[in-house]
Amino acid sequence: ELLRRETRRRLLAAVDRLADGERAAILARYFAGLTDAETAAALGVPRATVKMRAWRGLSKLRRELGEEAP
Repeated sequence: ELLRRETRRRLLAAVDRLADGERAAILARYFAGLTDAETAAALGVPRATVKMRAWRGLSKLRRELGEEAP
């Protein structure tokens, strides 16, 4: 349980350091569970933009967190 809480804390801190658009896409897609289309509508951007921002955000999270990343 302690390790799980620490991992979640590190993940949320890393998400918080992402660029605004990347953070919004990650939070909507993976924390709120929205689809690409729903996220695009909520953010007022094209679906392709959501996909690119999510991809970039996940790439940064993987680099920063290593194997623990989602």
